[in-house]
Amino acid sequence: LEQQLRDMLHQDAAELVPVGPGPDDARRRAFRRKRRMQSGVVMVSAFALAGGTLAVVESHPAGHASQVQSQPTASAADLEWRTVDGTVSTQANYFTSSSGVTYALSTAPGTVTPSDNLPQELYATHDGVTWTHTSLGATPWVADLAESNGVLYAVGTGPGSQAGSVDYKLGTSTDGGAQWDDTPVPVQFAPLPAGVTAPMATRLAVARGDHTTVVIAKASYFPDLSSTIGANVPYNETDTGVQILDESACAQKAGGLRARPAPCVPTVKSTRPWSDFGVTDPSVLHQEQALVRDDGGSWQRVSVPTDANSTLLDVTATTHGFLMSESRSSTTSGPGTVALLSSSDGRSWSPLATAVPVFDQVAISGDRIVGTDSSSESVFVSDDAGTTWIPRQDVAGLLPAGSKIQPYGVSTAAGPLGVAALVRVAGPANSVRSFLLYSSDGVTWKVTDLDGVGMPANASSMAVTVGSDHIDVSFEVPKSTTPDGGVESYKLESLLATPKA
Repeated sequence: LEQQLRDMLHQDAAELVPVGPGPDDARRRAFRRKRRMQSGVVMVSAFALAGGTLAVVESHPAGHASQVQSQPTASAADLEWRTVDGTVSTQANYFTSSSGVTYALSTAPGTVTPSDNLPQELYATHDGVTWTHTSLGATPWVADLAESNGVLYAVGTGPGSQAGSVDYKLGTSTDGGAQWDDTPVPVQFAPLPAGVTAPMATRLAVARGDHTTVVIAKASYFPDLSSTIGANVPYNETDTGVQILDESACAQKAGGLRARPAPCVPTVKSTRPWSDFGVTDPSVLHQEQALVRDDGGSWQRVSVPTDANSTLLDVTATTHGFLMSESRSSTTSGPGTVALLSSSDGRSWSPLATAVPVFDQVAISGDRIVGTDSSSESVFVSDDAGTTWIPRQDVAGLLPAGSKIQPYGVSTAAGPLGVAALVRVAGPANSVRSFLLYSSDGVTWKVTDLDGVGMPANASSMAVTVGSDHIDVSFEVPKSTTPDGGVESYKLESLLATPKA
């Protein structure tokens, strides 16, 4: 199954023409994500601190009462489509400000080979066609971005005062990222016990309110367990120890590549306490901090009631405070769930006090949240930051009769213009058809068969983004082939949609 996934995701691509991490980077993330979903091993997603992915969009109020949102009567506008050269390849690297500027964090222009240490560039566009870009330096340092009143806020890292150490900082820019003023952020993570070595993955997120800045930092250590439990042994980390799993029943239910993986709960054969691995205090393995600063004040460290094994997705500003999203692992072979937490001041956090639908992917922009539940092929939309939710939309019900959505084949995005879903449907002879679902209100949807509006031949759909007045669907298109006919390199093309007048 792993090899089939690798083949399907074109793991052999080596050269890229467009800007951005490109197809290889997206494939690696997609494969790791799919592999975690399809295995019985529950793991925390790791984000590299330097040059970490950007997943920031502005957000507005988080509420308290649970209710069903009233139904707007507006209909989604018809869309006009055109083809443009691709620029930034991944949805996870963009956000659109309230002024209508879409920002993307990526790499320098030109032909690049994906790497973990490429120079960073900040891109900006109003229309999705013309992009400006500003260098952020040869060494990646920005892990997350936010914007408020024309000021950019970037949280990241730099070399520490001592050899091998890292300092955390907040940068602000009033000229679109050309110049930055830096201030230190007092992030401090406890080290592992003496004698225990493990790589550390960190994730930083920043949000800016009217007069308050919030930084969320999470660090996770990943000790080498194979030396104790053996190589290729499936396991699950818990707060108290490591569960040794039996996945034989799951393997029998896995099915083919195009089949939706059946939920499966592996059998726990035994549990080893963390002390067997030299970890006397398991809480040190996953640490999370929230730091808050009002204008003119100093940083305050506050606690956040998050799950230890969760993955921090984002923190966003709302009209009444802040909203944080995190992905919590599943105990089955399927995807986990997204949890939403709210705070009126960035200091006191609690789970969102509404009946939040169950979904495993989320995109947030302004007051708008769109969540995707992969198992039921459903999307859920809130236009008031989670106070109320529009009843679920069955994705398959919007497609032509008989359409079979690929496993995890729905990617959603939110922006000032509305919400969109890029849906991949299995076609004849292992081909794939792509559809774009768009709604301005989460109730009325327009469906576009992308083959009919200029989708490039032999292309693979990559991502969808929603700006203030356009929707961008990016594709990976074969550029050159090897002597034996294999694909050697790719380029990016985009389909750009704007509402008809």
